Amino acid sequence: MTATNRLVNAWFDPATRTIGASGKWRGLGDASDSGNWVQRGPAFVLDTFDVDATYDEAVNPWRLVSGGRVLDVPEHLPEERFDESAEDAADGQ
Repeated sequence: MTATNRLVNAWFDPATRTIGASGKWRGLGDASDSGNWVQRGPAFVLDTFDVDATYDEAVNPWRLVSGGRVLDVPEHLPEERFDESAEDAADGQ
């Protein structure tokens, strides 16, 4: 087994030194993931990671990583908050 480092629908913000990426697991967009990596020194460190693994025809993501730390209890995100970050990523912001 091997791992490959690739990001889907990625963007970079030079002002904040942040890389973001989001991926739809199927065309409806009801199952997806998104993450942000912040540059710390020479490396990029995962800052936030959200996932919606429900396949239920609704956008209902959960935050698994926040502030670079894995959450003990995932945080449910409002649909509007998730949609805005996905739109920003698509616009390259």
